[in-house]
Amino acid sequence: MGRHFIHFNRRELRLRFPTDPEHPWFSELQSESGGFDRPRFHVTRATAGPAADVDSGDSIWLVGQLYAPWGERFPATVDARIDVSEVSPRNGQPGFRYEAADTSQWFALTDSTRELRALECTTHGGDNTSLWRDHGRPIGQYLRRIRELANGEILEAWAVEQKSRPLHFVSYRIRDGSRLAFRCARALFDESRRVFWDRWCLPRRLAERREAVGDQPLDETIESSIKEADVVWGIESPLYGAPESYAARERDLARRLNKYRSFSTP
Repeated sequence: MGRHFIHFNRRELRLRFPTDPEHPWFSELQSESGGFDRPRFHVTRATAGPAADVDSGDSIWLVGQLYAPWGERFPATVDARIDVSEVSPRNGQPGFRYEAADTSQWFALTDSTRELRALECTTHGGDNTSLWRDHGRPIGQYLRRIRELANGEILEAWAVEQKSRPLHFVSYRIRDGSRLAFRCARALFDESRRVFWDRWCLPRRLAERREAVGDQPLDETIESSIKEADVVWGIESPLYGAPESYAARERDLARRLNKYRSFSTP
């Protein structure tokens, strides 16, 4: 049984995307299907401390927090688990690269506040201390660098429990439905639902950088998620359901499966 580590990633809901391939948002190129089924790797700039202690067989839990350009944000929650298969220095840059084994996984948008508050970290001296000491401060302030967990089994149990929970799919058009989709996803999140929303559940290189990906893996991910979902919530903005759009295909498939519901604001 390997050790457990934890790190933070800020997530961004982007309405405009960089187009310059030299833009710093663009990361290393991956295959067109890379990153859909599971994470492929994680990196850190840190060169010492727990980051240098991570080894193959260990797990790194990634905590994410999604920020919207209009000032709203989701609470921090667990984004992914990297089961480390190999550790290597970053190519020409400080820090480490952690390759993800096949058992690594993404998590849907789901509340994990209780679990995060219960976590403890192992200090350099071997003592255990609360990870999130002050709940009034963002947890990201405590996870700017990788830390080692003393009770990672809490997150293991959380991950197992997620598999049995119903999935709610949010369907919308980016052009004119993003803000209402945010409200829908947040309402479901606050009800402790497990939510598939593409701004969280698709690979970051697509959701936040709009890098080119293959049509087939994207189509398969959307279709399989709708089939898994108990409910598909349609954000019926003026452009929703335009012919040939992804939203129209999502809506039509959900209706055929008798899973479609229109989301309306309170």
